Amino acid sequence: MRRTLLITYPAAEAAETLLQSTLQDVREILKVTGISPHRIALYVAPEWKFRVHRIAHDLARQGPIAMNVLMNQALAEPGLRERSKEVAAYAKRLSEDLRHTKSDELDRVAQIDELSMFRENLAFLTKEFGAPVDVYRADDPARWDPAKKADHAVPGRPAIFVE
Repeated sequence: MRRTLLITYPAAEAAETLLQSTLQDVREILKVTGISPHRIALYVAPEWKFRVHRIAHDLARQGPIAMNVLMNQALAEPGLRERSKEVAAYAKRLSEDLRHTKSDELDRVAQIDELSMFRENLAFLTKEFGAPVDVYRADDPARWDPAKKADHAVPGRPAIFVE
């Protein structure tokens, strides 16, 4: 049974923006490396990064993000305390990035299910690049990740591997 995603206009626009920016990123990789792709893998951020991103997004709406507040709220989330070092590193990077990000860009990331969106567009991506495209969540233990790119995935910017 095929599942249909019901999304609002802003979410559809956000999905299209993410799809187009990912297409540009892959094209740039292909151009710079001169690789004729045999296989492409996209890795969307793990759920925990989306959770930290949502917390930071909410804090950014109130003003500049205090790192201690972001960390306290993130570590209060179930399952995040166990990965406190990863959360701290990502939160630091995220708080720096959010200083230079417009609120509409923050909203874009919060509005879409990236994994579903990329999977819904697999046929298009495969046709566009002339090579099979696989999409994984970065923390999926069954993912194919020979170059260890998945750890670089963040909300709004999937990691990319081209073979």
